[in-house]
Formats: sequence, structure tokens, C-alpha cells
Amino acid sequence: MDFNFHRKRNRKVPGLNTTSTADISFILLVFFLMVTSMDPDKGLPRQLPKMDEEKVEKITEIDKNNVLRIQLKADGKAYFNESDVAEDNPQKRIADFIVTCPQPSKHILSLEISNEASYDDYFVLQNKMILAYRQVREEYAQKHYHADYLNLNDDQQREIKKKYPQRIAEKY
Repeated sequence: MDFNFHRKRNRKVPGLNTTSTADISFILLVFFLMVTSMDPDKGLPRQLPKMDEEKVEKITEIDKNNVLRIQLKADGKAYFNESDVAEDNPQKRIADFIVTCPQPSKHILSLEISNEASYDDYFVLQNKMILAYRQVREEYAQKHYHADYLNLNDDQQREIKKKYPQRIAEKY
């Protein structure tokens, strides 16, 4: 009679089949990449001039009649020329200024942005400024060439851009 209850048995741990683990991981990775939505960043396309090392900046005098001062405050509204009343239609106000400016080719839109203003409000105001330039150029094209601005040839478009250049100065 053998009363040895605690016998040691030679047990082998069964092997784990891991051949498909890499395939499953890859499929999950592809799945999550496909179903995840990535919102594009909002931004404003701007072409900055190339930096010229030899160019010396000159301080020039600016006629105050050629400057439209725009303030974007924390409430998200645009105030023009130190006014206490917000403008309801900034696009129209900017377009009127560009056209009625004493020297339209030398006008400047001076944009001052409050630190508390949201980026969305800034983005909307920038779009309205660009739309004002498009409106002014379109009206000029209709008046002088009886055609849409985009249908004009390159020389005509350059002439209009020279008459009404996009001149925006920003201050943060």
C-alpha cells in the first residue's frame, strides 16, 4: 500500500498559440484608424514674405485718414476707431472704408485683438475682412470691366489688386 498522497507529477504547461496575435493587433490598429475621425485644424492661410537679411526697415509716416482701427474685444464684437459701440456689419464697414479712403492703395486695416477674445471670433472677423476685399474688388471689376473679378485676365486682376491691396496689420 502506497500512501504517498503528495506525489510530484511531471506536468507540462501547455504552449499558448500566439501565431495570430500580430494579425489581430494589426487588424485592430487599422480598424481604429479607419473609424476615428480627425477634425482638420482651423487656420488662416497666409503667405509671408521671405526674410531679406540685407533689407533695412524704414519707419514711415502714415496718414491717419488711411488707417481703420479695428478692436476685437472679449465680447467677440468688433469696435471701429475707438468707438464704444460695436459694429453690426463689420464687412460692410471695412468695404466702405477701403473704397472711400483718400488713398485706397495705401489704406491699412489695423486689427487689435484682446487677449480674452476667442480664436473663433478672430477667425470670423478675419473672414469678414477677406470678404470685404473680395466685395470691393468684385464691385470695381463689374464697374470698369463689366465682368466678374475671377473671369478677368491676370493683368486686369493685378491692376485691381494694385488699386486695392490687402493691407492688414495685427496687434496682439
